[in-house]
Amino acid sequence: MGLAVARELARRHPGAVAVGLDYRRRDDGELEAASRGWLEGSGRTVDELLAAFDGAPLGAVVVTAIERDGTLAGPDVDGLLQVLRATALPVVASGGVGQADDLRSLAALTVAVGDGPRRLAGAIVGKALVDGRVTMEEALAACVPSG
Repeated sequence: MGLAVARELARRHPGAVAVGLDYRRRDDGELEAASRGWLEGSGRTVDELLAAFDGAPLGAVVVTAIERDGTLAGPDVDGLLQVLRATALPVVASGGVGQADDLRSLAALTVAVGDGPRRLAGAIVGKALVDGRVTMEEALAACVPSG
């Protein structure tokens, strides 16, 4: 979906549209958005795309660290901090959660911005629940500190 289409959908349905930004960390440390089902780099950084959505009434940006997705190896905390600093939009973390401690780490993530601290709006947990590495009760309890 193109940027213009996503912005128009968000304008028509404020707060009801979420945009997925899947990325890989490049050798230079930048987060490059992926395209074509994760097969290619888009040539644009996540920061650039977030800036393009500035002012759009999106419900959320779902951010997936491709290298972490499905690995159960823990989320890309540094990448998520970078995204939280780059946008005022609600950010949902995706990729890597393998245990309740990962969710506790995500719930504790904060960045200082001009109008106060920012936190993640949520996290996606898939394989860890399916594989029984974390129960729903454990997941919910791990997220309590974030409110």
